[in-house]
Amino acid sequence: MFSLVKGVMPDIKNVTVGCKVRVTLSQGGTPLFEIVSDSNNAAPERGIISASSPLGSALLGKSVGQEVVYFVQEKQLSVKIKEIF
Repeated sequence: MFSLVKGVMPDIKNVTVGCKVRVTLSQGGTPLFEIVSDSNNAAPERGIISASSPLGSALLGKSVGQEVVYFVQEKQLSVKIKEIF
């Protein structure tokens, strides 16, 4: 575990449940997503996605700079990880 120092963000190397991830969408935009473990707590319209969602599961374990491909209703989509915190 890590401790927070006021004004200093922890250095998170890989996407895990509980972190926030800023991505660059292939079609433009840089939304921020929070990864939660329970799909009952997900609120995609507010940027809260579950680890079992197509994007959430694709992001897990990935690091900044990686392009992530995922599928929604058989449509291939991709994002690039910009920040993890």
